[in-house]
Amino acid sequence: MENSIEPVNLTGQELNQDEIIFPLQIAERYNVIDGKFYDKTTNALAFEVVGNKIVQNNDNQSS
Repeated sequence: MENSIEPVNLTGQELNQDEIIFPLQIAERYNVIDGKFYDKTTNALAFEVVGNKIVQNNDNQSS
C-alpha cells in the first residue's frame, strides 16, 4: 500500500484557541518564545501575538 497525501482545506477550526498558523517564511526568520517573535539575526523582539492580534514592538523605531 502506497502512502498518499490528500489536499485538505483547513478552516481554522482545527486549531486550539492559543494556536496560530504563520507562513513558513515568517517561521524561518523569527524565533518564537511564548508567543513573542524575536529576529534570528539580532534577537530583538519584533512582534508578539496577543489574543488574536499581532502587536508590533515599537521600541526600535524612531519618531
